[in-house]
Amino acid sequence: MLKASTTTYLVKRKLVLKCTKSMALLMLRLGFRCPAAVHTASPVLHDVRVRRLLVVVSLLGELCACSPPAPQAPAKDVVISAPAAAPSPSAPSPPPSKRAAAHQAALQAMLDSGFGYRTDRDHQARFPLPDRKNWLRVRFSMIEHFTGFSYGEDEHSLAIAVVQPLAKDDPTTSAACIQRFEEDARSQVSELGGHLGPTATTMRKWQKFPLVVRTATGDIDILFKHYRAALAWTGFPAYPGHCMIYAVVIPYAEEDKELALLLRERWLDGFKKFKPLTESAPFRHPK
Repeated sequence: MLKASTTTYLVKRKLVLKCTKSMALLMLRLGFRCPAAVHTASPVLHDVRVRRLLVVVSLLGELCACSPPAPQAPAKDVVISAPAAAPSPSAPSPPPSKRAAAHQAALQAMLDSGFGYRTDRDHQARFPLPDRKNWLRVRFSMIEHFTGFSYGEDEHSLAIAVVQPLAKDDPTTSAACIQRFEEDARSQVSELGGHLGPTATTMRKWQKFPLVVRTATGDIDILFKHYRAALAWTGFPAYPGHCMIYAVVIPYAEEDKELALLLRERWLDGFKKFKPLTESAPFRHPK
């Protein structure tokens, strides 16, 4: 079987012609010697490309035998334009999964809603949240915090509150709160397998105090899950010797990034609605 296949391969690629007188003239003009007559196997004649080539060569041979050679004109460059590529129809994008569609809907709902409030378990502070009715109060594993919230059970967004002590000589300012918090938070994020990119600073006003708001994007692990997220956090100088850090984490897939960043922008003004309900630093009361 292999020998028959190989013979067919050679026959199809070896053009064998019986050299007529007219074709001999053509071959000589082309710089080739006419080979001795060879009888070919019939499969060659069944090759459509070979039959077409035989017709072309035969016609050229007859023309060369019957007509005197025409004077050769100077060679000219021939420009052959490539055929325009047919536009390939773009394949439709696959529909988002149910979870992806639900996440997009959740981000949009928060973006379209106003800010309301939720309190910690002991009602010691009021924390602003967009579309407040869909936020659940939760606890976060492996993160020291005062209270936390999740938008829905699938964590479409997370909010975390941390009571931050100040050093003895620290001023009671939002900038000092942020500085103390970030000294500990970055190392804690790294220990949890996360990574924060470069941070940016925006200024707002809370009550009579300047409010420092920091933003970043990065990777973070919360509740044993890994997130690519847009983050924002601020520090409220609300208590003697302490402040309240309040942070939001907005997970996103690449197709949701623009929506997540728009939602984070809304938080920059939403942070101003934080309201402490105690004069001293709050703490979690035992059950």
